[in-house]
Amino acid sequence: MRTAVVSALALGVCVAAGLAQDDAPAPAFVNISDSVLPADATGARVYLHDLDGDGYPDLILQQNDATGPGNNGGLAVVMFNRAAEGGRKFVAEPGLVPEFNAGEFAKDARHTAVFTVVGDFNNDGVADLFRPCYQESAEHEKFPDTGERHGVWLGKKSGGKLKYTLGDAFAKTGRETTCAAALLDYDRDGNLDIFLGNWYAAYGKLMDAQVNRLYRGDGKGGFTDVTEQAGLMTRAEPAQADSSRPTYGVAACDFNNDGWPDLAVANYGRQWNRLWKNNGDGTFSDVAPELGVDGDEIRHGKYPSWANREDEDPWRANGNTFSLAPADFDNDGDIDLFDVNITHGWAGESSDLTGLLVNGGKDKGFKFTRLTQPFVRKRADPDNWNQGDLMALWGDFDHDGLQDLLLASAAYPDNQRLRLYRQTPEHSFEDVTETVKLDTLECGHVAIGDIDLDGDLDIVGIGSKSRFNKREKHEIHVWRNDAASGNWLQLTLEGGKACNRFAYGAKVWVTAGETTMLREVSASAGHQGVAPPRTLHFGLGDATKVSIKVEWPDKKLSIQEFKDVAVNRHLSLKQGGKPK
Repeated sequence: MRTAVVSALALGVCVAAGLAQDDAPAPAFVNISDSVLPADATGARVYLHDLDGDGYPDLILQQNDATGPGNNGGLAVVMFNRAAEGGRKFVAEPGLVPEFNAGEFAKDARHTAVFTVVGDFNNDGVADLFRPCYQESAEHEKFPDTGERHGVWLGKKSGGKLKYTLGDAFAKTGRETTCAAALLDYDRDGNLDIFLGNWYAAYGKLMDAQVNRLYRGDGKGGFTDVTEQAGLMTRAEPAQADSSRPTYGVAACDFNNDGWPDLAVANYGRQWNRLWKNNGDGTFSDVAPELGVDGDEIRHGKYPSWANREDEDPWRANGNTFSLAPADFDNDGDIDLFDVNITHGWAGESSDLTGLLVNGGKDKGFKFTRLTQPFVRKRADPDNWNQGDLMALWGDFDHDGLQDLLLASAAYPDNQRLRLYRQTPEHSFEDVTETVKLDTLECGHVAIGDIDLDGDLDIVGIGSKSRFNKREKHEIHVWRNDAASGNWLQLTLEGGKACNRFAYGAKVWVTAGETTMLREVSASAGHQGVAPPRTLHFGLGDATKVSIKVEWPDKKLSIQEFKDVAVNRHLSLKQGGKPK
């Protein structure tokens, strides 16, 4: 029997039922790591992106060559998704991307990056890479200036082969402790921009955070810092509404449906989160406090008596937030957020819990309502417990028209692992992790995508090495989705001359029967570059025909609509053309 613990009806939210019955089987996953990965494959972070344009998502592995607290940068390995006997395999092809060889990285400290995000910064249709570096502020001498700076790697195809060249766009920027990045076209000029989430100026300096920065793209691979003119400049003094705060995750989404991409900013140190509303004139305003995104309502800052700690002020009585993952989970036409936090029993009830922020929509002024069940897990010790949630991704893993939630947790005891929460037609959630056979303790990073192009979403996750387990290295797990029932549709967008080529920020509505599903093309979902697939995936239940509406993120917000589209297909759509 299912337990409906998150009820959209109780909140007065518009309910759009799923396309399959509630007794549909949950998807089962098969661990195929040994058959698709080299035996020595390892990495601290994973990303799935189709880099070479063959339709199959390739694998980027971020290594971990930590040199100190917070500075866990390292090399990256690209593994292309190739046909092999019995299926697919991820194969490292250093000849195609020579700069990713360890020997090449060793020649230039700028290449020691902490994570990777993928976009098309020069609008040539080839995937480029942005790899930011972690480098503490100059006034803090714990780590010397190694010359590390962010890097934009521009991709180019020649003779059918792919190669990357490191550009100089960020060579002269200051030292930043970057922990997250969002790609967006904030002014809808057709060029991708980059918003960087930076954390503490130095590890352990809990009141000293760096400014988050917005870099405006020129469409040629160059960038200009526009933080101040965009109204995003914050100040060093803590505890104020305009203070800099240590940021661990960022995501771009249009939460108020005005066509302008906004920024959801997840902040650490129990400081307030931000929701930067895009004003449409090149500036942003923080609306998190008025819309219920900055933190929950418990702000007394009191610790349990046994913790022997002094009470915190309200500005330090919120969440250790790592990610704010956007999605229209309830199919009501507006973007909700999943608030991912690390929480400890000793921190008391003021420390925010992981939970779902449900968007009330236009009628309620886009104010969010916070729900924490069933995401708060059973505690073996009611006082001394840990919940180490890091990041979340949304996806319809069982093809019932409702997005499920994949939650990665690590870094602490108390059964931290990768978990899958299945959404029911009542918009409640149930933990089906054991049922679907996702079994990895301490999952420090995760990616999803259709790695075999069979129409359903597969999972790649990291089994992290830590002091709480006996792993000798970070383990990579690849889970193939074998039990998704129902029909599906996948759609990859390509922007035209007035739109960024990868169409980040585009909205797609797919209507099947009485249900309309909204997806946004996005490059970020929170912490350390975690990202949804660029190819949009829709579960359709029993529907055999659908209609599609696309809103392109250009100046005019151009609209295209298509009727009676057949399902169970991978479609590509170039702006102005037809799906094929």
